[in-house]
Amino acid sequence: MFQKTIIFKSKYNNLLLHPVPIKKLVPDWFKKLKKYWEQSHSLQNPTAKKCMPLLDSFTSGYAILNSIDIVFWSEIVDNEKRIQWRINENINLDDYPDINLGIQHHNLNQINNSFVRENEYIVPFKFLNPWVIQTPKNYSCLFLNPLNSGEDRRIRTIDAIVETDNYFSQVNFPFFLKKLEDEENFILKKGEPI
Repeated sequence: MFQKTIIFKSKYNNLLLHPVPIKKLVPDWFKKLKKYWEQSHSLQNPTAKKCMPLLDSFTSGYAILNSIDIVFWSEIVDNEKRIQWRINENINLDDYPDINLGIQHHNLNQINNSFVRENEYIVPFKFLNPWVIQTPKNYSCLFLNPLNSGEDRRIRTIDAIVETDNYFSQVNFPFFLKKLEDEENFILKKGEPI
């Protein structure tokens, strides 16, 4: 049998949260679910816990974890409501050249507004991924939101396939943020899967 390896590289390994196999992040709702919906273990009464395709969605792949807390809030700037953010860590990114960590705005001209959901800001953001991901020849990576998490995620990353067998740079992840209420803030927490 052939063994294929995926490699995550950064010169700041000691500073970052390393990607983890997604099977380490199986959602609580699935862990707590019984295998059968009645007392008897009849093959007629299985729950989603017995569904192999669903189980595969929780055990296939890796999760890239957010390495720093990022706080988002809305405020009025020049009579216009804008979304702001800051890194909520005591870290000076200037001390780490090329770390590619945090977020930035994505160019609005690169998308069509019909792609944006009604409850999201129309301005896309970009999660800066600090990892260079390498796969064997003829293997690519499919990047998507954590599957079937059961959570109401405040961010929606854009799904994409990248030919990581010949693209040797960091892959950044465009995302949309759900709109915040006035004076509400949101923390994209350290350790959260992106």
